[in-house]
Amino acid sequence: MRVLMVAPHWLFVYEEYGELSKAVNFHPPLGLCALSAAAEERGHECRVIDAEAQGLSVAEIVDIAKTWQPDLVAISLTTPVLDSGAQVAGAIKSVVGQLPVLVGGPHITLTGAETLQTYREFDYALAGEGE
Repeated sequence: MRVLMVAPHWLFVYEEYGELSKAVNFHPPLGLCALSAAAEERGHECRVIDAEAQGLSVAEIVDIAKTWQPDLVAISLTTPVLDSGAQVAGAIKSVVGQLPVLVGGPHITLTGAETLQTYREFDYALAGEGE
């Protein structure tokens, strides 16, 4: 199975701090990297996108999904980036088709069922540790 793992944009949360926030706020997607390693050990092919660090727009993420053709998209969510994650999921589905989107992370662990009811862009929620 091919899994595209996405850490959506988050820097906008700190935009009031301008350039300083770019210099001191680093949030590498360590959870997605750990999940990718665990999945690859089990024979799956994974690609991790850190949208902020890679400077990718939503359209560029969609292009990667269209070209790479994953079987599943997994998005890591914290509460501040919930809408950003939904935007990525919706954009991918509108171009690539009904590709299943799995969401996880701290927000989902606390509000998984509610989030799935509110955000139709997401198909599955994984609460707790994903490994």
